Formats: sequence, C-alpha cells, structure tokens
Amino acid sequence: MTPVVTARVFLRCLRADLRRALGGWLFWTVVGLIVVFQLLDMSEEYLISLRAGGSSAVYLFSSFAWNNALLFMCLAMLPAALSFCTDWEHQFIRSSMIRSGQPAYSWSKVAATAVSAFLAVFLANIVTASLLASRLPALPAYAYEEGYNVYQPDAIGSLAMESPWIYYIAESAVRALACMSWAVFALFISTCMPNRLVVLAVPVIIFYAITYFVLLPPILTPTNLMNGTIGSLEDSPGRAIAYLIVLNTLMIAVWGILFSKNIRRRIAGD
Repeated sequence: MTPVVTARVFLRCLRADLRRALGGWLFWTVVGLIVVFQLLDMSEEYLISLRAGGSSAVYLFSSFAWNNALLFMCLAMLPAALSFCTDWEHQFIRSSMIRSGQPAYSWSKVAATAVSAFLAVFLANIVTASLLASRLPALPAYAYEEGYNVYQPDAIGSLAMESPWIYYIAESAVRALACMSWAVFALFISTCMPNRLVVLAVPVIIFYAITYFVLLPPILTPTNLMNGTIGSLEDSPGRAIAYLIVLNTLMIAVWGILFSKNIRRRIAGD
C-alpha cells in the first residue's frame, strides 16, 4: 500500500477504536469512578476544613493525588487497554488484519488506548477541581501573603500562585500523561498473555515494586511522575511539563513498538 492509503486505513481503524473506547458506558463510568473515589478520599479533610477553615481547593487537589495514583492507573486501563484481549478471545484478529493490515491495526490500538486513558483521567480531575473550587477558596489568604506555594513546593505546583486553574489543568494533564503510558504498557502485556486479570495486575505489581523496592532518582519515581512532583520552585514549570511529555511519549513509543512486534509474532504463529 502507498503511504496515503496506509494513512487512510490507519485513520479508519483509529476512528473505529476511538468510537469503541470513548463511545460506550465504560469510559464515562471510569470518569465518574475516579471523581467519586477522589472526593471520598478527601471527604474527611474537606469536612474538617468546612468547620475549622484554613484549607483550600489547591491543598485538597494536590495532597490526595498520591493516594489515588494506583487508582488512576487501574481505571485508565479499562476503556481500551483490554481491547486486544477481547479481539483475541473472539478471534477477530484475522479478519481485522485482512481489512486493515497489521501496522494500522496495532498502532490504532496504541493510539486509542493512549487517548482514552488520557481523557478519562484528565476529565475526571478537571471535574474534581471544579467541585472543590465551587466550595473552597483556591488558596488561603496567608499563602498569598507569604508569596509562595505552601502546598506544592515544586515547579508545576508553583503555577498555583499565578493561576489556580492553570495549575489544575497542568496537574490534571500530568496525571493523565502518566496513566496514558501505563495503559499502553498494559496493552503490550495483553499480547504476552491475553488474560484480563493478568493485564490489569501486572502493571499494578510493577508500579508497586518500583515505588517501594527500587531506588530511582526522584525524576523517575512512578509516583512523582504521576503527580508531577519534580523540580523545585525555582525551576521552569514549562520545562518540567516538557520533560514529562517527552518521557511519557518515549515510553508509549517503546511499548507500542513491542506491542506491534508481539502481534506480528502471534499472527505468524497462529
């Protein structure tokens, strides 16, 4: 096929996979569950802040992200990371390859998984931030008086002093980026063992093992990458966000290449 035809086939596959990932009830259920679990996790602190004062939307939004890192990751896998398992179980692979070819099939799955994971986590975090902002001040008065971000002493957290909503959007995008790369990793795992439970469990086990048993620099720790807690207040927020975009894009490219190679091997051995 010519490059133009290949591109058209890929876009057709991508539209179908995105419709499958974003158009059903599962995607919006994932968004809703992330919002609900975040609010439940914050509920005790929120009630205390209503009675005693002194808390803020930025504090709650930033402080409880670490608790939900695994939750974000697991739920972000659900809309599309299991799609290969479904195709394999129902023997859709052969017919899909005949219609679209292996490269278009593989990379449309990677792209749909990445996009659906990003949107689910991003939208859920924006909804959570909106609900918090509707009931609490963005920052307490003394934070402005002292002139620095008392809750997030890092490059991305420093955005809260300039504009809380820029901070909410940037932080939501950072969390979504990390979940996007983990979802594509889960998609790759599905070609090694197309079992839904295994696909969901392996990333969680690896995330937990790296976080607690592997000594890594702070800029490579999974929880720091998930929450964007890299760099200091003096660093450029744009540089920190660019680093996270580049790192997660490289990870997605690696898992995507391995996913495509494994599909080729499975088809050849089928």
